[in-house]
Amino acid sequence: MSPGVAPSITPMTWLTAPDRPTSQRAHRARIALVGALVGAGLGSVGCATPRNSSLIVNQIRLHGVRSIDADALRTRIATQQSTLPTRPAVPLVSRFEYYDSTTFHRDIERIERAYAAEGYYGAAVEDVHVETDTQRRLVNVDITVREGERTTVGTLWLSGCEEGSELVLDHDACDEMRRRLTLQLGGAFTEGAFASDRELLRAMMEDQGRAAARVQSRATVDPEFHRAHVVFVLDPGPESFFGETQIVEGDGSRAIRNGNLPSGYPVAPVESALSIESGTAYSRSVIANAQRRVFELGAFGIVRIIPVPRVCRVGVTGCGAQPTSAVTRRPLERWVRVDLRVQLSPKAVFFHRFGIGAETDQLRSSARASWRFEWRNAFGGMRRLSGEIRPQLYFPSLLGNFAGSFAPGVAASIELRHPELFRRWSFAGGMQFDIGPDPFNPNRTSRIYGRPYAGLQFAFNQNGFGAIYLRGAGVSYYGQEAFFHTDPIYSAQYFNQTYYYLEATLGGDWRDNPLATHRGAYLRGTVHASGPVIPQVNPYAFVRGLLEGRAFIPITPKFTIATRISLGLGLGIGDAGAGGWPVPQELRFYSGGANSNRGYPFNRVGPLATVPRQTCVVTMADGTMRRTEDCNRPMVGGPLRVGTSDNPDDLQPTAKPDINRLLAVGGLGLWEFSLEARYFFGNFGIVGFVDLSNVSGWNVPTTEEIPRRTLEINSDITPPAVPPAGFSSFGNLVSRLFDDAHPSVGLGLRYVSPIGVIRLDAGVRVDDIGCSRFNTEIEQQRASAASSGQYPWYFVSTRPPCNLLGAAIPAEIAIAIGEAY
Repeated sequence: MSPGVAPSITPMTWLTAPDRPTSQRAHRARIALVGALVGAGLGSVGCATPRNSSLIVNQIRLHGVRSIDADALRTRIATQQSTLPTRPAVPLVSRFEYYDSTTFHRDIERIERAYAAEGYYGAAVEDVHVETDTQRRLVNVDITVREGERTTVGTLWLSGCEEGSELVLDHDACDEMRRRLTLQLGGAFTEGAFASDRELLRAMMEDQGRAAARVQSRATVDPEFHRAHVVFVLDPGPESFFGETQIVEGDGSRAIRNGNLPSGYPVAPVESALSIESGTAYSRSVIANAQRRVFELGAFGIVRIIPVPRVCRVGVTGCGAQPTSAVTRRPLERWVRVDLRVQLSPKAVFFHRFGIGAETDQLRSSARASWRFEWRNAFGGMRRLSGEIRPQLYFPSLLGNFAGSFAPGVAASIELRHPELFRRWSFAGGMQFDIGPDPFNPNRTSRIYGRPYAGLQFAFNQNGFGAIYLRGAGVSYYGQEAFFHTDPIYSAQYFNQTYYYLEATLGGDWRDNPLATHRGAYLRGTVHASGPVIPQVNPYAFVRGLLEGRAFIPITPKFTIATRISLGLGLGIGDAGAGGWPVPQELRFYSGGANSNRGYPFNRVGPLATVPRQTCVVTMADGTMRRTEDCNRPMVGGPLRVGTSDNPDDLQPTAKPDINRLLAVGGLGLWEFSLEARYFFGNFGIVGFVDLSNVSGWNVPTTEEIPRRTLEINSDITPPAVPPAGFSSFGNLVSRLFDDAHPSVGLGLRYVSPIGVIRLDAGVRVDDIGCSRFNTEIEQQRASAASSGQYPWYFVSTRPPCNLLGAAIPAEIAIAIGEAY
């Protein structure tokens, strides 16, 4: 950009305030005197003696600080208090801060300046007391502040938005600017807000296609009435258009137009991802979208797009063709041409990463290692081939009753991505595979699972995204107990099958930081569909939708309110599907766990079916009577028949609900609501949360509907042939979905580490404090059956039993990396 041709885009700022009142000058003089006396009394110690005999700052106490953050104020001064100053030095813990009278005198000015920046122009340091312990070489400092009254905005004027202005800005744009300003009439005036509003106005004019926009700002403070009079002079400049785009890599100055970059990556995918045509209207959002698309290619660690604007006129060399105004539709005599310089910092073509991890809850515990690789220019064209292998070891639960056993497992995946297959479209296809304990019920069975997929992803703009995939699944169970194949619950839950379905996603992401969000919103809707039923290929026909929304509202720089709402509904189409279930196990809705309702174990919100261990008295072939813990299969040595006995307890088999056989069967309806209050101080944070959710769509039967077995002497024992309940109709599903809420409340701790936010959450079930819901439901079903001379074959519960650390505690503990949402 040639000097004198294009206007300066650096805004000019004036912040004027009248002199301080005489009383403040007196305070300053007194403080200076105190500083001089302290310096005279201690100067020989602080300057002439060796450092090992210098005075150490033991404590700094601030008095009268109420309106601003005292911790933030401490960071604004150079004199700092020591860590563990009164104890012997501890490596990596102790840090000594030494007292210097000259530095401390300047700190008094820094404190008053910090208050002025927050709008307290009458604030002053009223008193300073320095207490010296010469024997221990310690200094304690007390600083008393008089804050005074805060300055508010008396007048606020946007010059260029007034009636009759000749500027191009329209009334709607001006109204939007006024609405988004931090400074508002009658509100607090701060210098930070004054500076940020100036940059906001310039950015908003740039968003309207004015690359050379300027903002001149002025604020005059009236100390008597504590009012600030603010003026922003808006100069949008000429209409702006994109010019030439240059691509450079690293520190190179030569633009690469075709072929390969010095790193070996091809240029064509970068140009396709940029998609900025010369002569089109300038927009900051267009640049941001292009930068994001190039970064998502996965080949570059840093992507910078630097606009280089210059003012052009008709006949000036290098300005290109004369553009047409988007406002008047007439050829422009004066405009701004914005050339772009794209600076790329490439990643390595080959990438490897090793890691370890672990997780535990009431139902499952596992440890795993992982090896991940990426080939970022596979077969040329910047295609990315990636894969991961994760050997795993499952072991008894640490937070439950130590159920389960040691079992190995392995998971693997491979994926090929083709970026910019078309403009803004990318392709992804691959295969996921795992072998090991079933994640839904790891203590009951293991499986071999394969999931192929292929699809397209689309980026609408900087925030919007969409995708469509064809997914398949093949699952084969093994390691089951013998009666899995005859039991109606287990046989309907665990059977070998293959199926396919379509997945379509549409959403938008407006979060400021997806990993640690402070403000913004996130919205995503997903639809799954499959059909028609072809037993050999696909045993399901259904439509399933899930809508999720998140919002993050900043209250202060350290305090954020976060909320999430999810709603899911499913509907079987035509035939019932495999095993009588409309959708496969993985696509049913579940709730509960570290990233869901945190007062409940993993997937334990909603209807739960128990397959209890039962004790039966049987007559063996030799006429003897024995007890068996499994009434579902005959004993070795004779047929399974109920025997006779004089003891009534022998004739009444006792059903024993086993929490390890408590199955989350899932549902066709889901809603979840979470509310969090997040407060961070440094790298640490504390979170309070409320979670509510429910899963419905699997009819919880009444005691009359639960299958039972009649006790008949010497009769064969035949298990029921159908599950104890079925799925609701769609109308019944919607009506029953909000019958229950499963509320939980809790607290969480956060630590911001280099690998992400590490969190510890503890949630308590509000409606089951006495841990009686599960036992009450079981006893009701058992009593109802006994009154008719029968006993339940299955039990159904709407709440899981309490089992934190093997004790009856209605709470859950979760340790994870990353926020819950």
